[in-house]
Amino acid sequence: MRNKTKKQKGVLSSFIAWFVVVKHLTQWKEQGSFYFEREFNLIMNEEQREAKKEYMKAYRENMTEERRKARKKYKKEWRKANPEKIKEYRKNRTEEQREARRKYEREYHRKRRENMTEEERKARKEYMKEYNRKRYLAKKELNSKNKKDA
Repeated sequence: MRNKTKKQKGVLSSFIAWFVVVKHLTQWKEQGSFYFEREFNLIMNEEQREAKKEYMKAYRENMTEERRKARKKYKKEWRKANPEKIKEYRKNRTEEQREARRKYEREYHRKRRENMTEEERKARKEYMKEYNRKRYLAKKELNSKNKKDA
């Protein structure tokens, strides 16, 4: 702990507290720790969240390219291999977790929209126009099919 500032010591100690909690809560690792940890991130307090951000930033900076690729590949393979675990976990979310996820996603997308360049904005507008047109046509087709069945 030599040559650490007070803030760094605080960040480290709160991260250790966060890590202990996650370690205890992820005893059921074979049931989908990746998704569980992601949900747990949403219910951490602000100090723990900041501590984790600091830690992960340092972790990613020190990660080699091959390690990064291997980690990404593992997550992708795990998702493909365990779709029923993912569905089960999503189904069993508490209302608090659902609300935290909604809040996080709203904030994330708001920040993305704010940071868009003009050409990205135009591309998104075109994409949304096409997407909504397809949705409209699909809905119209479904309604006509339902009318025929009735």
